[in-house]
Amino acid sequence: MGFETSTPVVGEQFFNRVRELDMLRSIAAEAKGGVRRWLAILGHRKVGKTSLLIEFLRRSGAELPMPYVDCWDVRADPLLFLLRFLSAILGAAVRHLGAESDVGPLEAMEGDRLAASTVQALARLRSKAIDEAVQLHESVASGRPAAGTLHRIFDLPGRLAADIKGPVLVILDEFQELERLRRLRRFKDRVDDVFGLLRSLWQRQEGVSYVVAGSRLSAMRQIIADEKDAFFQHFEVLELGPFERRESLEMLRDAFGAGADLAKSAMATRILDLVGDHPFYVRVVAGEAAAALPGGRVTLHVLEHAMKEALESSLLEENGRLSLFMEQRYRAVTGESSTLESVLRGFVDPARISEVSEKLHVRTGAVSSAVKTLLGEDVLEKHADGSYGFTDPAFALWLKHRVDFRLAMPPLLVGTDSEQAVARRLAADGFRGVYQSRASRGAFDLLAVHDTRVIGLQVKTGAPPFELRAQEKARLLEDARRLGFVPALALVRGDAVRFYDLRQGSGKGGLRIRDDTRAVETLLELL
Repeated sequence: MGFETSTPVVGEQFFNRVRELDMLRSIAAEAKGGVRRWLAILGHRKVGKTSLLIEFLRRSGAELPMPYVDCWDVRADPLLFLLRFLSAILGAAVRHLGAESDVGPLEAMEGDRLAASTVQALARLRSKAIDEAVQLHESVASGRPAAGTLHRIFDLPGRLAADIKGPVLVILDEFQELERLRRLRRFKDRVDDVFGLLRSLWQRQEGVSYVVAGSRLSAMRQIIADEKDAFFQHFEVLELGPFERRESLEMLRDAFGAGADLAKSAMATRILDLVGDHPFYVRVVAGEAAAALPGGRVTLHVLEHAMKEALESSLLEENGRLSLFMEQRYRAVTGESSTLESVLRGFVDPARISEVSEKLHVRTGAVSSAVKTLLGEDVLEKHADGSYGFTDPAFALWLKHRVDFRLAMPPLLVGTDSEQAVARRLAADGFRGVYQSRASRGAFDLLAVHDTRVIGLQVKTGAPPFELRAQEKARLLEDARRLGFVPALALVRGDAVRFYDLRQGSGKGGLRIRDDTRAVETLLELL
């Protein structure tokens, strides 16, 4: 099946999260029974929070008014966020009253101002809450909100519940971003404690339940679990994390077909370890691998090879889908701070603050300050032994590859044991680029790059006496001629690696390697 990776995943493509959906459904059911609950969903970006919420709305949104708002809009334009909040309230009310056909397209409500015909249609519904929302929408859209506007806006869910004499369930995604509302300059009244205002309003609202979600985990935990903060112990907490391994394998089966049993595949296990069973990463790798598969029935070996190539291209190539995501995250975390960049790079492998300070020749205090910032951005976490490491193993791998120019990383990560041994040897010999080959690069297993020259390597496990068959040798030589590569053979036994020039010998026969066959000390000799 094809995988959607650009927008929230809903409908047939929504995968798993059964327990979480059941919890949301129970909140809706209890709301209809008169029980108010507040739930906070915590999870890193792209782990599936928004998909979960939108899928819940798709399945259960008709049961009661459920205004949904993405608070991330506050970052771009706080007034636009408030307009969308008001539009969400209006939309939920109109749907509950069954008045969509009278009011018209709800999308029109997200413009700067409501159309006159929309305002007239809303007025005919004779709802005090709707009338209040329309007035507030006009006030915010004017760019000159009146005093008390924030208070009135966030009190609307309670007004709506009183109007319809029934429950309302409000869903606020990226809830932590509401902190930015206290810096609104165009409001006549200043709100120093946004979450304190929300708590005071929410506690008085009868019939209103709240589900909030956030990806800045440290900020969310401070809001809901810090005894000094307004919402201390007011929320149930649902941690949305990576898939369990069985769930990741099930997603791979969905991508490759029911016959693809990867449970016993060491390669699939290795790749899932590297991406940390993160749903978005698994989806991207599986989607790209599935798109590259040939038609018809494919073998396990072909599936594994496709997954290896998908991981390399998506995570480790400059314009790969996951690489671009990691680059954006990296820039968002470090900004223009060279200190944050240096310190973050220092922790690509777990380390203590003192170790990074010594390695970077930076004062311990400066490293500690940077670590505090990186902990706040949920990039680093502290381990039981006192060291710090990345919360996201795939992000650490991407940065390690990017920073240290370890272009031998693809085969080191997902290559066979023999390919990994060869990659380590080539990196030690000074090759700055070692890549796993693809079908378009001929029959070679690895490509070793030095300056502008490329050596195509066929990797074999064994020791002399060894014979490379004539047909295989001929194919490698032809591919090398066509692609401009220097052809070579790597013979691996354990950690011992021997290199041979495939051009040696004559005739159309194979290559017979004996103990006295000359091996090259380093592949640089072949260039």
